[in-house]
Amino acid sequence: MDSITVGAKIKLNDAGTYSEKPVGSTATIIYIDEHDMVYVEWSDGKLTSYTEGQLRKSFVPAIAWLCEKNSVNSKTVIKTL
Repeated sequence: MDSITVGAKIKLNDAGTYSEKPVGSTATIIYIDEHDMVYVEWSDGKLTSYTEGQLRKSFVPAIAWLCEKNSVNSKTVIKTL
């Protein structure tokens, strides 16, 4: 993930030990605190916080995950949206 931005839609790519949610679950970044803890709201409304490192390891931007799953170039998808 290139940047972590409030409002970004993200998708769980690797649950590892950081999440009880299944791979493919989506969330929105809602807050980043002064200690670089990143708070996300899952599509079911539940809230979870992650360190920046955990987030970078386990999540991808939702559009990137969709493109990877469907073998499509993300620039092509953005142009067609």
